[in-house]
Amino acid sequence: MEYISFARLIEAVYLPQIIYTVIALTLSCMSSHRSSTSTELLTAATVQVSSDNQSPNSGNPENTYSDIISSSVHNITVIGVYMVIFAIAGNLMCSYFSGDACTIISTYLEIGGGVPVLYSMDISTKIKTALILSLTAFGGLSALFQSRDMIRISGLSFIKYTTGKIVCAFLCFIFYMMCL
Repeated sequence: MEYISFARLIEAVYLPQIIYTVIALTLSCMSSHRSSTSTELLTAATVQVSSDNQSPNSGNPENTYSDIISSSVHNITVIGVYMVIFAIAGNLMCSYFSGDACTIISTYLEIGGGVPVLYSMDISTKIKTALILSLTAFGGLSALFQSRDMIRISGLSFIKYTTGKIVCAFLCFIFYMMCL
């Protein structure tokens, strides 16, 4: 069995993301229209967060704690529901379609269930490791949808966020296969 050092694993996951970030920031700065739109979105998100944080009962700590607990329970429930939905979707996909390609695609639905499936597949260690690192960089569709509400509230684009995650996952796979 082939082993890779921890430092190489970190390089394989983060170097492609750093490269992507530099390219994305460079392209963003080159476009004056995009930077003015980003400033407007940031201002709108700041105003939205500020108005959300001001409640009529802000002087009452009991209401604040109650709101925090309610929000926490809501977030945990949403996370759990997405994990279950995407895990079931992956299992259904594999039960209706067979083959390694379908299995690999289904692992990108939910990272918690996807990594063990990739690990147990009968494929080369190099490809298996590249796929696991790629899935780690992507995080799974479940994680994307778990983050969707926070992304939407911030005023950022869910499409751009998703595109960035896909590009980073692809670059991570390619980087590992070519460089390590």
